[in-house]
Amino acid sequence: MNTVKTRRIGRSSFLSLVSILCAVVGVSTLASGCSMQQEPCCASFPIKPFKAVYEYKAGDSPATKQTWFSDGKGKVVTSEGASDSSGVSTLVDYATNESTVLDSKNKTAQAVKLATPWISNGTCEETNATILGAKTIDGHPCKGWKLTGTNGDSEYWLGEDTGCYVLISSALPDNKTAVLKLIDYQSAPAEHPNFDLPKDYKTK
Repeated sequence: MNTVKTRRIGRSSFLSLVSILCAVVGVSTLASGCSMQQEPCCASFPIKPFKAVYEYKAGDSPATKQTWFSDGKGKVVTSEGASDSSGVSTLVDYATNESTVLDSKNKTAQAVKLATPWISNGTCEETNATILGAKTIDGHPCKGWKLTGTNGDSEYWLGEDTGCYVLISSALPDNKTAVLKLIDYQSAPAEHPNFDLPKDYKTK
């Protein structure tokens, strides 16, 4: 198991992930001509199971934490904070291009279509993404893409070693920027949430 740890961040907030994923319009498609087991930067969804903890900072707001769990088959569960124990989480299915907000306290689910797919070589043509090339970020070899939205440019840097995003920066109104940065990573973690919609949840 690979583990990368850095400093702890203070209190976290919810749904900042959605603001990044829904920044620009795109359609998720399967990549062609790529080995799904060997080329994570070609796939149109995360193909490696992982637990990734991110620091998120939007403009002048305090930094918060988010945790992403991937099943390696296109589904990602995100939650507030550094664990999956918060009352509200988001189930993202890149295979169906859908995001579902889950409220465990009220046992409700609300699904919306993703505006932005998993940015990679497998989707750069469909999203009109510009390939930025390769660079190393915090020791992770990454490939990057740039998308232009209504507020400006967004950059997505995907780790070739982790199979998850290492850095995302997205333009906000008033010339501010939202940044999502990987601060903790585990490959194939023993702990993981349910990647399917619970049967006792009511859909809004």
